[in-house]
Amino acid sequence: MDVQTEKDLLEKVGKEATEAAKLAIKTAEDAINGKTIELTKGLMSKSDFDNFKAEQMAPIQALLNTLDTASKEQGIKMAEFLEKATPNSKTLEQFIEEKASVIKDLRTTGKFVEITGAQLKAAGVQSIAGTIPTPSPYAPGVSGVLEIFDILRNPNFITSKVDMGRTNQSRLAWANELDPMEGGPALVAEGALKPQIQHKFTIETSTAKKVAGWIELTDEFEQDLPNFASNVRRKLQEDVERAFDDLIQIDVQDAARPYEITGLDGQIAFANRWDAILAMMAQVGSYNFVPNAVAINWITNAMLQSAKNENGTYLLPSFADDIRRMLVYSNKMANGHALVGDLKQYHVDIYKDFVLKIGWINDEFIYNKFAIVGEMRFHSYISDARKKALVYDSLAEVANTIEGSGSF
Repeated sequence: MDVQTEKDLLEKVGKEATEAAKLAIKTAEDAINGKTIELTKGLMSKSDFDNFKAEQMAPIQALLNTLDTASKEQGIKMAEFLEKATPNSKTLEQFIEEKASVIKDLRTTGKFVEITGAQLKAAGVQSIAGTIPTPSPYAPGVSGVLEIFDILRNPNFITSKVDMGRTNQSRLAWANELDPMEGGPALVAEGALKPQIQHKFTIETSTAKKVAGWIELTDEFEQDLPNFASNVRRKLQEDVERAFDDLIQIDVQDAARPYEITGLDGQIAFANRWDAILAMMAQVGSYNFVPNAVAINWITNAMLQSAKNENGTYLLPSFADDIRRMLVYSNKMANGHALVGDLKQYHVDIYKDFVLKIGWINDEFIYNKFAIVGEMRFHSYISDARKKALVYDSLAEVANTIEGSGSF
């Protein structure tokens, strides 16, 4: 707390409240600075850091509630301190306010302003929270941050498992090796003809795909509920990134092979879901790949883990831990199905990170409305020969295929 802030507080709320404010801020500052180091080193996730920061803000928020109206300005300064928990940080509102003149000019130029993730990071934007908003005539009685109890949608998972990279090319060329190759090395006698080896390739070209969406806000909504409007913008980014993950998952599943090897047909006595997953892993391994993921949804997992024999004993095979180490639970997976394989063989190259574009469309200006577009562009591809690294099928059908006497 600087000297002037302390002096102002002494005049407005007295020594006791001032000392309490100093202690609360010092405690929060020490705690948040410690966690900021962990966040910077990657030892703490952004969500855990935000939760910790919210916990540290609680006593200061309680102190704010005890201050009279005349001291609200100083209370806001304390809240702003916590928002700037990392050096040179800004809120999203502050970042956009700096661009207010540019955004205003859009009304006459008809263009849009683009805000990239790199710009936000460079400006030190750490969160979308801001100062305490004034009461809104559109939401009577609301003078604090609105907590959104939004719909919990299926979380992303596939983009954390595939091979993610970056490129500056809107058209990306890559070599697709065809299977099988012609010829191969062989043992030859001295002076004998050596066999020819011919690897076959086709050159594929990928044009960057785009996933995008847009929302519309009014000036009043933006001005009177700024924190809520920021949450809406954040949810636009979440929606676009979820759609991106959905598209990748659909493409990965379309590229995957069904269960097709025959070496285990009729070989597994009393075959169940565990056996089906093991057989799918065996297919991936038989094609010379090492699986790194077994993706199923929560209902399928419950059926897998709770299976019992006629005596009520749980069916947990000796290889259960091998499968559990690779299990990924995702409600984006179809019930009763599994995606098994080396997902790193599927490549995704980001061409343009997620960006926000703010502007006016047609006659929106006369209605005090503006549009916010969120979009990202990317390449996604997998070689035909590498599709064998992925298998997607029904566990029940695979179990029926391998079901047999199991005798040798």
